[in-house]
Amino acid sequence: MKSKTLVLMVVAVVCGLAAAYMTNQLLAQKDQNVKVLVAKQKFNPWTTVKDPIAMFEEQDFPKDKVPANYVKSTAELKNRTLLKGLDAGQMVLDDDLQSKDKSGLEAFITPGMVAMAIKVSAETAVGGFVQPNSRVDIIHCTKKDSKTEATTILEDILVRAVDLVPERQQDRPGAAPATVTVEVTKEESIVLTKALEAGSLRLALRPSVDGGKKSEPRPRPQPKPEPKEVVVKKPAEPDLPPATINRMRIFNNHNLTNVTHVTVEGETVTEVGRAFTEDPARPKPAHKPVEKPAEKPAETSPGKASEKATVPPVEGAKAPEAAGEK
Repeated sequence: MKSKTLVLMVVAVVCGLAAAYMTNQLLAQKDQNVKVLVAKQKFNPWTTVKDPIAMFEEQDFPKDKVPANYVKSTAELKNRTLLKGLDAGQMVLDDDLQSKDKSGLEAFITPGMVAMAIKVSAETAVGGFVQPNSRVDIIHCTKKDSKTEATTILEDILVRAVDLVPERQQDRPGAAPATVTVEVTKEESIVLTKALEAGSLRLALRPSVDGGKKSEPRPRPQPKPEPKEVVVKKPAEPDLPPATINRMRIFNNHNLTNVTHVTVEGETVTEVGRAFTEDPARPKPAHKPVEKPAEKPAETSPGKASEKATVPPVEGAKAPEAAGEK
């Protein structure tokens, strides 16, 4: 066999193997792709999908890049409302659509907020240029004694719907509305109600770009923390210093005198003429040098008074007789 023929056979075998390999890869890749629905054009939030075939088309995406909640068929899109805006070629997910078991505006209100309708006209609603998802300031106007006062009561308020339409109307720009539904907090709804009863309201349209920065949505209201119980501890009572108590009774003829000596921290208090008690008077500690406690007088026998003890006169008692007198 000629060498030229051998070379051609080797080249043919290599090309066949390469073709077989590429075919297997294409078949494997086809098995790993899934068909998803993408938007044919840009859609705004609150757009109702009335004709899903005209609005969406199928495209192949790698299976590992497709979320689990992707929409599998156009039947799942029929008469559903977009919660988020979609760009052309963007995949539509189930989270982008309004839930099937929910309908109406309540499905789109932010948790912790409420929706309120305001009666407006072309003059008070910026000539009809206020649209759903616009942000406005609410001005309260009052007239008293031929004087008109205007005050901005609410700022950066989100418009949820105009009349009964919760989505922007591209084919009706500048249409004069009759009502505008705004999203406010519960506290702001009370302010708005009082303003409606006390005067008229006007809407001031805010720009989408304010000072070079996109206007940020207001923070959601946070639940108020529950008040915590405050436990007040009573101050501990100070410990009283130890006391030394000495009691004696002095008999003078037929008179009885009770004497109590209470010594605390070197200070002695004497009670005379009082009945014995369980808790006699305690002296208050004084900042002075400690004195030696008085010596305890010896008890005397009945009928004889102690020479050292000094007994104050007792009302109705007789003076003691001198020594030697009868």
